[in-house]
Amino acid sequence: MAIIGIDQSLTGTGVAHVENDGTLFETKLLKVGKLRGIERLDFITSEICNFIDLVGERIVVAREGYSFGSIGRATFSLGELGGCIDLRLYSQKPGDIVAYYTIPPTVIKKYCLGKGNIKKDSAYLLTVYNKIDVEFADDNQADAYMIALTLLGFLMGRNDKMTDFFKGLSIEKKEALVSSKINKKGSGVTKSTLKNMNHEEFAKYVGETLDEFRVFGDEV
Repeated sequence: MAIIGIDQSLTGTGVAHVENDGTLFETKLLKVGKLRGIERLDFITSEICNFIDLVGERIVVAREGYSFGSIGRATFSLGELGGCIDLRLYSQKPGDIVAYYTIPPTVIKKYCLGKGNIKKDSAYLLTVYNKIDVEFADDNQADAYMIALTLLGFLMGRNDKMTDFFKGLSIEKKEALVSSKINKKGSGVTKSTLKNMNHEEFAKYVGETLDEFRVFGDEV
């Protein structure tokens, strides 16, 4: 089964195809050029569907969720783009999509980079390289790859039979995979309890968190 990550952008959307063992198969930057308005939205969503169509196997897809702390007029356009991607994938079902998710950017950065508040500055790509040991020409493709890796982490983490994967997770990765539960009132999940949590309990909370991010499709 293939994992597809989408880092949507108004200027250059990144897409990544990762195999279910974590191997990076392909990344691509979808440049919009001078397109604006509805033509830009149509181009980006069509190119995403074309990328997915070429995969040729069962697919789970995730795009980056919204950064609700962002300000400025571009946030409205990005929200519009996100909605168009969701609707196009739901209505067109390119390839063989089993399920589709949106994952918050803080969760992606926490899982892949160790912190949820890392900024995209001039050192960002170097930070990515130091953490995941893969070099990228631009942050859009880097983020698309990390989105796919994070989704794969969720899928593996929710499987209560993957004990070796669980044992190899850092505390930061564990916190990312139960992000909707940790420190939430009544959940019983804190950083302290997480350190002593067994594999079966952890898998349950990971599954519940991932289900909150699902836009459509079946449980994988």
